[in-house]
Parts: sequence; structure tokens; C-alpha cells
Amino acid sequence: METLIIELKPKKFTKLTQNKKENKPIIHSYTLFSAILSSYKKIFGEKDFNDSKDYFKELVLTSAFPKIKADKEIFFLPYPKGKHLFDIKNKDDRTLMKKLKKISFIDFEIIKEWVEKYNKEEEKIQINQENIKGLFYAKKSVEIPFNRITELKTMIYRMPKVEKDKLKNNELFEKDVFVFNENFSFYFLIQVPKEIKSEIKKVIETLEGIGGKRSSGYGYFEIKEIKNEELIKFLTKTSNDENLMLVNSVPLIEELEPLSYTIVEFGGFFDITNKNPKQAKPQIFYLEEGSFIKNKGKITNEEKEFRGNKLFIYKKPWVI
Repeated sequence: METLIIELKPKKFTKLTQNKKENKPIIHSYTLFSAILSSYKKIFGEKDFNDSKDYFKELVLTSAFPKIKADKEIFFLPYPKGKHLFDIKNKDDRTLMKKLKKISFIDFEIIKEWVEKYNKEEEKIQINQENIKGLFYAKKSVEIPFNRITELKTMIYRMPKVEKDKLKNNELFEKDVFVFNENFSFYFLIQVPKEIKSEIKKVIETLEGIGGKRSSGYGYFEIKEIKNEELIKFLTKTSNDENLMLVNSVPLIEELEPLSYTIVEFGGFFDITNKNPKQAKPQIFYLEEGSFIKNKGKITNEEKEFRGNKLFIYKKPWVI
């Protein structure tokens, strides 16, 4: 298995949300896995696709997280759920507490420092309010144009949609479309079996329409492989105790001990053939990025029969 870091730089508008409650700039592993397999079948044909199924079950990838280009490249990771990283002198400071509650992404260097030096109840990281910019928190020593991040968060085009439910009357809801600054991109890590490495790299280079509405020009990226040995080394090192999830994953029952996790639901649609119309995927409940579980997990990517068709469903964990 070889580990690659892939950068996705948005070309235009990109629809990223997977449900009505979410408005964070993230591309889930669930979505990336589906896009990679769909493109693989289109490029190499059904025979090669079927011959490679055993390798698909071994693919492991993270969700795609924000990356900022400033004085140096800043890689963000999901904020650890239920963990108190910071030393808060005044917990009665309501403004600070509200800011902390909103943080969804934290600088990789801060996470690394927390794991290696702190990670104890009595030792915390000193917080600097000036470095909290909406959903993001970066290291103090790094100069980042955070005002651009704030603009990204507020520059959202609201697209009305109609939700159809047999048990309810039709109701309007909103999907978020993000407009990204030129210094903003996404990155994800993927571990690829050597037998299909060259094919997967070709497939990744052609990914498009991630997040849907491809015909409207959404979800197009400039895609390239980037090198960062420090990031790879840290993100491929697992703990024997608690592990931070970097994906949407389906855990084993015995892993659901009272730690810190959030459950999210995914569905969507898929294309079968020209003979069959677009069909809805089965609804699946996952643990969200940033959750903590006890073990690495043993569930592999799964091929399921669904309405007469076979679906590959991403379930493998990536934890640190």
C-alpha cells in the first residue's frame, strides 16, 4: 500500500453539503470513494472494474479537509469532538466560549503538538482569540489571511430546493454553495494497493462533479499530488487507546463505548445503466469526522445488493 496526498483546488462554485444541517467546507470520504469508483468504471470499463473489486475493498482514504496557502501551507484537521484542547482562563467569557463552540477545523501543527506534548487533562494549549476565524483555528506563529476564510464562510449562495416526502407536505430547504478564495483548496490522503496504483492515480486526475450538479458547472477542481512526509507520517500513525476519525466510518458495535462521537446519515442517488433511471442509495449512518473510537476497526468496504444492483459502500476507518 502506498500513501498519497491529493490536493483539490476548486475552479468554480462547489456544492459540498450532504444534508440540510451541514454548511462546513469538507468533502466526505463517502463522496470521494463513490466518485473514484464511478470514474474508474467509466475510464477502464466494466471488465477491468469487476477484476479489481478485491482491491477496491482495500482502498483507504480520508475525507478532504481545508488547506490554506499563506506564508506556508496550512493543513486543517477536524476538531476532536468532546476534547478540551485549550487552557481557558475565564470560562465566563461568553464571547470566547461561543467562538470555541464554532470551531470545526484546527491547524495540523496544533493537533500534532496536542498529541505529542499535551493530551492530558492537566495540560492544555494556550488559546489566542485573534486566531479564531469562524470555523477555523490556526497556530499563533503563522500569519494567515484569515479574513479570506471569513469571506469564504459568508459568501454562500442559497439555493432553494424542494424536499419530497410521502409522509409530509412538500417543504422548502436550502443547500449551500461555497465560493472559494484562490488560496483555498482541499486535500485528502489515500492508501492504494500497488496493483491498481497507476489506474487510481489516472482516475483521481479526472475526478469531476464532486458534490453533484456537474452539468451546471459545479464540483470541478484542479487536481495534483503533493508531497508532505511529516503529514503522512503523523496521519498514518495509530494509537492503541483512543483514535481520532478522519473519515465517515461504520464502527464495530464493541467500539461504540461512551467516548466522543457524532452520528450522521448519508444517502443520495446513483446512476446504473441507460436502461435504469437514477436511483436512491440506501440510507447509512456513519460516525462523523473528528469522532473518537477505541480501536482501528475491522470493517472493510462492502459490496451490497440493492434493488437488483451492486453497490460499493465505503466503511473503512482512517484514524490517528
